[in-house]
Amino acid sequence: MIIKPEHCSYQIYIDTLISKQSWFSSQYTRGSLRYSKQRPSDDGKYLEDKSFLLLWNNDPVIAFFGSIVGNNESKDLLAYESHCAVIEDPEKLTTKARKFFLKHLSTILNEVDGVVKYRDFLVNGYTSSVSEYLLAKGAHGQAKYSRIIDLQYREEHLRSSVRKRYRGLINWGMKEIQPEIHNSSNIDWEKILEFRDLHIGVCGRETRSIKTWRRQYECILNDEAFIVLGYIDTKLVSAGYFSYSKTNCYYGVSASRRDLFEKPIFHSLMWRAIIYAKKIGCHWFDVGEQIFPNQNMNNLPTKKEIDISHFKAGFGGSNRLFLDVTL
Repeated sequence: MIIKPEHCSYQIYIDTLISKQSWFSSQYTRGSLRYSKQRPSDDGKYLEDKSFLLLWNNDPVIAFFGSIVGNNESKDLLAYESHCAVIEDPEKLTTKARKFFLKHLSTILNEVDGVVKYRDFLVNGYTSSVSEYLLAKGAHGQAKYSRIIDLQYREEHLRSSVRKRYRGLINWGMKEIQPEIHNSSNIDWEKILEFRDLHIGVCGRETRSIKTWRRQYECILNDEAFIVLGYIDTKLVSAGYFSYSKTNCYYGVSASRRDLFEKPIFHSLMWRAIIYAKKIGCHWFDVGEQIFPNQNMNNLPTKKEIDISHFKAGFGGSNRLFLDVTL
């Protein structure tokens, strides 16, 4: 049976599937998807949620996160502004159920006249049935990398894995910057507005609507995210937003008044976020995508992208492979 988001038990079934995942990106939690939905909505794009799950023998066995995002020229299949994704219960997903799932997915693909973007997290080291299905239809697969910190190690081990120069910056920040961590128990809207003002000031303009900040605020209220704020003499100088799921914490966005200091100032807040994620039970800290100079010869990265990757790698961890499939 196909179950869609408007079904009264849809989220219960999704939560059941999530509970069985050894790896679940926080970019696909309910709140994060609401945030992703807001971005194209603000741009006036046509949106139609095509997410669904398959109930097989009364058990949720596989779910698809995706939506049609359109304009006057084409209709694409994305997860709003992210790639489509799938979670499944490998113990209960039979061959027959998988075929039924792919048949329903094919009806959605028939509505698309633009691109299809799907992300395969290669959870068990193998490509998913959706990747194989799309690749067989002529899709292109590109290997990508995320910098992942294993939070199951002791704090001493995590710190020793941090780049030596970063450890000095962390030590400086721990002394000079007064931190605040805000979660569902102590967040208020004024703190979000303060973060937003900092972000606008650093960027020199408003890069996204206040509705997206409201969505992130809701994520914090619903125990799907937290923020770390850093003050010097009661003035907010640095801030970061981090989403999380049962298994993963993800570094989302940050802003810092680099113009006020000769040295980078976000490092101590990032370190505090890593340790806080460990404290609340996350197994993995996703610092974000790693980009290498010649990773894609057809689309070479900018120096800024390389520099950001270098920054992320400085907090330790290893590169985890995933696959982006585009049709």
